[in-house]
Amino acid sequence: HDLKEPLRMISCYIDLLEMRLKEKGDAEIMEYMGYIKGGAKRMFELIQGLLTYSRVGKRKEEIKKVELNALVENIINNFKVDAGHECFEVNDLPEITANPMEISQLFQNLISNSVKFRIKEKPLSIKIKCDRHKQFMKFSVCDNGIGIDKEYSEKIFELFERLHSDEEYPGTGIGLTICRKIVRTMGGKIWIESEPGHGTCVFFSIPNPEVNQDGK
Repeated sequence: HDLKEPLRMISCYIDLLEMRLKEKGDAEIMEYMGYIKGGAKRMFELIQGLLTYSRVGKRKEEIKKVELNALVENIINNFKVDAGHECFEVNDLPEITANPMEISQLFQNLISNSVKFRIKEKPLSIKIKCDRHKQFMKFSVCDNGIGIDKEYSEKIFELFERLHSDEEYPGTGIGLTICRKIVRTMGGKIWIESEPGHGTCVFFSIPNPEVNQDGK
């Protein structure tokens, strides 16, 4: 809140200045004002992302049973409006014990990345599934998007690391960092397998709750 408040004040004064300057009709000044507004907006998004990152794992009392099928279906329904020609394939997902907001953020970020980094010339395809093992559950979110080079498979999880310019693909470089922190908070790990032009699979594994409860 303390970080966002002065930024809100700056944005308000920028809007007031823009209203005054519009009357003068100076195209160059208005262009500069656009850059300032864009910078303020980006800073607000960065602060919001950092706040979200800092809160991960802090609300232990909110951990409860989460039905992943319903959760993922709700997220997908929101993206169907924006994505257009898409194909979502979701295998039967389990019920897990987690913070509902954090696990929702995790899938939201992963699906959002698949939608953002799609290949515009062909229909989007996203497959989400869970493989259950004795000691852990392994989830995957796979797409047929632009993919990335193997050398960046660890780098993209670092804070503020981005592989594309803001003009190509807008973003803050915090989303996957948040995903990694959420998974690690749950005692798991996250990684990707990808190839340029052939899509990306993001995998994450978390301990099997049934094993933890039974001690087997």
